[in-house]
Amino acid sequence: MTKGESEQVSVPYNESLLNIVRGKALYSGNFDQAFHEITETAANTLGVERTSIWLFADNGKKIRCVDLYEHEPHRHSEGGELTAADYPAYFAAMEENRAIVAHDAHGDPRTSEFSESYLTPLGIVSMLDAPIHFDGQTIGVICHEHIGQARHWNPSEINYASSLADLISHALEARDRKQAEEALKESEERFKDYARTSSDYFFEMDDNLRFSYFSDRFTEVSGVSPKELLGKTRQETGIPGLDDEDWQRHLADLDAHRPFRNFIHPRTHPDGQVVYLSISGVPVNDADGSFMGYRCTGTDRTAEVVARQALEKSEERFRTVVDNLPIGVNLKDLDGRFLLVNKQLATWYGFAEKDLLGKTAAEALDEPEPAKTTRLESESQLLETGGAVTREEEKQRADGRSQVMIINKFPVFDAEGNLIGFGSASTDITELKRTERELKNAREQLENIISNLPGGIFRRVRHTDGSESLEYNMGQIPQALGVEAQLGESSPKFVSDFILPEYRKIREEAVRKSAESMEPCVFEYPIRMPDDSIVWVQSVSVPHRRENGEIVWDGLNLDITDRVQADEERRLAQAQAEQANRAKSEFLAVMSHDFRTPLNAILGFADIISHQYFGPTSEKYQEYAEDIHSSGEHLLTLVNDILDLSAIEAGKQSLAKEKLSTREIFAECERIIEDKARSNGIDLVTKVPKGLPPLYADKRAFKQILLNLLSNAVKFTPQGGRITVSVKASKKNTTLKVADTGKGIPADKLLGLTDPFTKGEHNPYLTEEGWGLGLTITKSLVDLHDGKLDIKSKVGKGTTVTVTFPNETP
Repeated sequence: MTKGESEQVSVPYNESLLNIVRGKALYSGNFDQAFHEITETAANTLGVERTSIWLFADNGKKIRCVDLYEHEPHRHSEGGELTAADYPAYFAAMEENRAIVAHDAHGDPRTSEFSESYLTPLGIVSMLDAPIHFDGQTIGVICHEHIGQARHWNPSEINYASSLADLISHALEARDRKQAEEALKESEERFKDYARTSSDYFFEMDDNLRFSYFSDRFTEVSGVSPKELLGKTRQETGIPGLDDEDWQRHLADLDAHRPFRNFIHPRTHPDGQVVYLSISGVPVNDADGSFMGYRCTGTDRTAEVVARQALEKSEERFRTVVDNLPIGVNLKDLDGRFLLVNKQLATWYGFAEKDLLGKTAAEALDEPEPAKTTRLESESQLLETGGAVTREEEKQRADGRSQVMIINKFPVFDAEGNLIGFGSASTDITELKRTERELKNAREQLENIISNLPGGIFRRVRHTDGSESLEYNMGQIPQALGVEAQLGESSPKFVSDFILPEYRKIREEAVRKSAESMEPCVFEYPIRMPDDSIVWVQSVSVPHRRENGEIVWDGLNLDITDRVQADEERRLAQAQAEQANRAKSEFLAVMSHDFRTPLNAILGFADIISHQYFGPTSEKYQEYAEDIHSSGEHLLTLVNDILDLSAIEAGKQSLAKEKLSTREIFAECERIIEDKARSNGIDLVTKVPKGLPPLYADKRAFKQILLNLLSNAVKFTPQGGRITVSVKASKKNTTLKVADTGKGIPADKLLGLTDPFTKGEHNPYLTEEGWGLGLTITKSLVDLHDGKLDIKSKVGKGTTVTVTFPNETP
């Protein structure tokens, strides 16, 4: 190639270089942008497929790609890396600081190392690499890679490649220069900031340690006028509120003419606000070394002091909270040394907190080998992964007790996210474990009880689409039917699926009403067992509605077969008893009627003989006739009582209620019983107030009730006794009382006193005769009026019978 041809060939390369130099990217300090422009321009100018820039790293042991431009996809990338250990010939060639001109990259010994791993896969046949120099050292290389036929690189191309390498050096210089300029600017700004904020005010002292100067900011910061201090020493002005030890140390520094730094003391503004000032001073000497005074600076440290005080209070509160936590808490550094131990953990370990701080667990605690190994493994895992670790461990406390712990270890990071230590929170779950065991045992017992229930329990769910399922179905009945399902399982069938057909509507109706009203669902039905036997079941379930709209019945199925059979037997027995009772009543009624006919004849003949209607009789016959008449009347009374009782028991006793005057009824009864009471020496007292409202009752029954009670009272009250009859009325009731001062009735006899054929004299009345039906008939008549009869008695004190009638209206 002639000189002219060479110059002609170099023209496009020179123009390319000039374009890069004239551009802004090269000197912008943004080397990424500069590198992109250089590689892209070089690839287009040289007509190569790939141009890349590589810089040394790791003291020349590696070379890393900072920009690779590929022509065809027109893209930039970075991040490839080559090591001297893998490509020694190439790195040795670069150390010669000369361009690597490989016309045949596969055959050139400097680049043939790349043949298999790099050149062949990418189709590269020729390479032109120019070293990049910076500050007299080779720092990298710009590499041009040709694809296709082998290419013979000419001198102009080689010179162009070297010039590009020089431009890369300029780009790096521009980057460093820009970084230096930015650092300088930042330094200047920082200096200005420090100059503005490092000292809030200045002051000076003379050689006698008297204040001689204060800057203008002093009063604004401290709230003290310089006039109060100028010409005075520290001792003369004083500092109220300062710790005495700090004060004496500061005076000693001044007397010794020593420098002092960050002497913090309080000052109080006129408005009462306290500020904290930090002063620093250096002694000033003349040329002869004689002390001339102090030059000092002062800074407002109020925010810092207040923040520190707040932090101390916060730490104190934090410590109080941590020490009172029911869990054990500790913090450790990366070497496993305790930085913090709360009281609970120290108590478990049996140490004072101060005895653990600064020590590792291995140094401070006598750990069993398994526990130590487990702890070290969890700590190692935490430090490796930076994630929390949780484990369960049984530990021996200092007091000898064993406790089960849940230990949560967690990482501790600084503000930059660096792992600086770890902590742990230990929770005593001994009681929880015990409770879990008890719950497990209780569950097993419950399941055992349920499985042996003579019925079963179930949970039935009605879904929103109307379908139903069972979440569990347990007990003997589901087991016998083959549909048992444990808790959490699903039963294939309901117990009610085995119901006899004629009872299915009862079940459906009960469930429908329960779903509508959300009231308990209760019904009974028979089911057919696999052995063809019939079992009666009572189903009781309580509904509730889930948030998704489903209705859930939790229920109990009980085998009530025995009860149903017993009820049927009882029903039959009751029917038989009622039939027998009716037969008895009918018999008594017939017998009583049969008795009355001859009795009336006997009474009539006795009366004829007694009154001597057919002629005189002997005195003895007349006496016998009177005895016959008296006995007949007594017997007739008993027969009438039996008839009354029979009629009541047979339900044939009807009441003819009407409005009655209570006073008139009492007056009639009093006239009837008065003579007998007087003849027995008994005082009869009646207390019936005027203005009583009418009583709506059966007149005959009411008189019989009152006469029975009065007759009993006269019968069982000894001579000289008293019977008191009283009545009172309210809006709801009319109450009458018959109280006597007789012998009284023992408490154990009161309960059966109104039963038929029970004689009160057995209680102690032994001399009277009769069936003892008076009180029974009285009680029955009171019951027919929906009233209440109450008897209270004390032996030797007497008896009080109270009858209460409801004030009904017709």
